[in-house]
Amino acid sequence: MLINIQIKKLLLYFYIRITSRRFWHLPSRAVRKYYLQTRALHFPREIEQTLGKKFPRFDPLILTRLKLLTTNQGVDGRQLISVAGNYLAENEIREDSLPYVSFARAIKQSGALDGMGSVLDLGCATGHLLNSLQKLNYPPLIKEFSGVDLFPYHGESSFFPKGVQFHSADLRLKLKSIRPADLVICTETGEHIDPASLDIFMENLASLTKRRLVLTWSRSYPPRGAPPQHVCPLKTKEVHLLLKSYGFKFDSSTSKNLKEALKSGSGYYWWLESLSVWSVG
Repeated sequence: MLINIQIKKLLLYFYIRITSRRFWHLPSRAVRKYYLQTRALHFPREIEQTLGKKFPRFDPLILTRLKLLTTNQGVDGRQLISVAGNYLAENEIREDSLPYVSFARAIKQSGALDGMGSVLDLGCATGHLLNSLQKLNYPPLIKEFSGVDLFPYHGESSFFPKGVQFHSADLRLKLKSIRPADLVICTETGEHIDPASLDIFMENLASLTKRRLVLTWSRSYPPRGAPPQHVCPLKTKEVHLLLKSYGFKFDSSTSKNLKEALKSGSGYYWWLESLSVWSVG
């Protein structure tokens, strides 16, 4: 009788494992082989040493996205993922500004804006967050607002705020003509960076941040049928290891305040997954 119960428990365990979503999302041998063959998905050596792994989290569905996952040769010889077909204007320009209004209010309420004289949004997209922060700048203590995004159509959009400098630049390449800012905001961006260019992206982040950084970094890969955008998802502990290796210090108090302030607003729920604040020096 006891043996039968143990056998039933064992069978139930394997049934749950086999039918669970987690099991079916384990990468296949073909997926692992693709990662090994695609240099754009390999971390640079120093990043590999910091994180203790050669790749970001495997995307088990990556083989279904191969029509849109093409590569080309970068200016420094690195293999870059071609992004033009993965980020079409009709899909990327967000018309709803309400989540960004809530996010801007949360940033101000958390104290992250205190003492800041300039703000730079890396991966600013349509500029809704910069527009909301600009409206909250009263009295006008922040003298400069600017944003960087790869795609010029964001800066040309009617939604992009007046009085904000827009720079079209590839964050996978070294940025030389953009001025550092007291506060750098980098949300929904890190997970889009080619793993092979992650060191350059981090160098840009470190060189452009004068005092404080507000960051999100998704640990999830795109849903079924979506283009290969999240090519570099990282767990929270991996993001912390990475940031600390580039001289950033985790600001636990402001991070907690920002998360609490955002919970009461109408921001995107996935921001809370990895939202953090960091200081420099």
